[in-house]
Amino acid sequence: MAERDGAGARAALGVAALVWRTNLRSALGWAGVVGVVIVFNALGYVRSFPAAADRQVAVSSMQSGGIRLLFGPAWHVDTVAGFTSWRAALLSLILSVWAIGTATRAYRGAEEVGSWKVLASGRLTRGEVFAATAGGLAALAGPVWLLVSAATALSALVTDSLQPVADYAFFGLILTLPPLVCLGLGALCSQVMPHRRSALGLAIAAVAALYLLRGVADVQDSAWAWASPFGWVERVEALVAPRYGVTALFILAAVVLFDLAWLGERRRDGAAALVRPRDERPDRLALLGSVVGAPLRLNARHIIGWCAGLSLLGVVTALVTDEGGRLTAASEQLSVILGETGEYDGAQGYLALVFVALGTVVALGGAGFTTSLLRQETSGQSRSILARPVRRLALVGADALTDVAALVVISAGAGTGVWLALLAQEADLSWAAAATAALTWLSAALVTYALGLAVLGWRPMFAPGLAYAFATCSFLLDIIGSAVKAPEWLLNLSFWHHVPDVPREQPGWGFCLWTGVAVAVLAGVGAAGYRRRDLA
Repeated sequence: MAERDGAGARAALGVAALVWRTNLRSALGWAGVVGVVIVFNALGYVRSFPAAADRQVAVSSMQSGGIRLLFGPAWHVDTVAGFTSWRAALLSLILSVWAIGTATRAYRGAEEVGSWKVLASGRLTRGEVFAATAGGLAALAGPVWLLVSAATALSALVTDSLQPVADYAFFGLILTLPPLVCLGLGALCSQVMPHRRSALGLAIAAVAALYLLRGVADVQDSAWAWASPFGWVERVEALVAPRYGVTALFILAAVVLFDLAWLGERRRDGAAALVRPRDERPDRLALLGSVVGAPLRLNARHIIGWCAGLSLLGVVTALVTDEGGRLTAASEQLSVILGETGEYDGAQGYLALVFVALGTVVALGGAGFTTSLLRQETSGQSRSILARPVRRLALVGADALTDVAALVVISAGAGTGVWLALLAQEADLSWAAAATAALTWLSAALVTYALGLAVLGWRPMFAPGLAYAFATCSFLLDIIGSAVKAPEWLLNLSFWHHVPDVPREQPGWGFCLWTGVAVAVLAGVGAAGYRRRDLA
């Protein structure tokens, strides 16, 4: 009996280690992005507001309701440590999005591809596999915490604002605990919903609602902010006046969510879910008989979700144009970053930053469609379709056509959101200017997507990573490289460095021409490789 228990424990540790190794790269990647943002946020703050008088102007510009909705109350932002702590809620949101995607993939996604059946057919029961997976996911918090803490210490070192090492470790812990809660949330949604996509959608909706609850509560100075984990993050004030007892709330929430998920797993059978699909519903076969219509039908919810999310993001960021304009106008360094000459218009400068950020998010959507194409191959969906009389290039061409149409809709949705928000504020931005901004976002997304197609044709497993890296690095090189006065050859590697500063400038035919040529060449390279290789 003891020997059997020992073998089961080793098997559970093996499952936990497998989950940990499988997701470690993505955990380090997202933690690295957050770490880079922490470092350059601190650098940008010091360079933009070097004197105490400048920082007092910044403090007064950060007290509006719109700013509080996005980032929370601006407490102690006249110091580097206070400014870094002020961004904690938003930074934890970035890691939380990674967490729910990782959890739903480890649970519901693993069940969809059948790997849970293999694990549960050995020495472990389904409950033990669940617990081992939870342990592997929770262990990812370790490297994330170390990397974020190290980045926080580095930001203090380069800005000459050193504090005790324990403060940086605690700040890293505070940024890591909300993703730990969201891992439990993703595990719970995986038990509730029948498919990984629906589980991910439910988890994203829950996280968005929690962040919105925090924002509305902060605007109204309400105690309801304590009902959201993101409200706990900002009230810890990790680098200014740390409240160590608040960490118990995160741990309790994570334990409760994982326990509820475990109870849900025990109440259901196999790959079933607590919310069962309606089997009596008649078959809906519209568009599924067409090579072009099928990917449109299969990705419709994905497209609608991206469009709605980007529209909402555009509305929220544009609503604080006045406050953001005053903040950017108060900083000479931001004028250098934006490349302004002559009289500096703070509102236009803020919108330029917003447009680059929104364009980067749209470009990440293009990278996401590259991931979807790869998943179709690895899951066997492409093989199933190609068993019928369909040419391979026709199939991938139909998918690409659908994805491009989706990127057009997403860009238009984000541009419409910005335009409506500015129209409500009676701001001086025409619909044509918003449409021009949407065109630049679409260009960034198409170049990212075409790069993913080029790599997908020859080395498919590297395609998603390179597409995401291109979108992220282009943003960081343009914004951060300008702030630190990087060499021109390095800035030229960024896509955004070659894009006109909308709305102050308008893209000409030359920009559209070279972007179109780049997309066509990359797509052609991908098509050539796709014809020569076997399916992944």
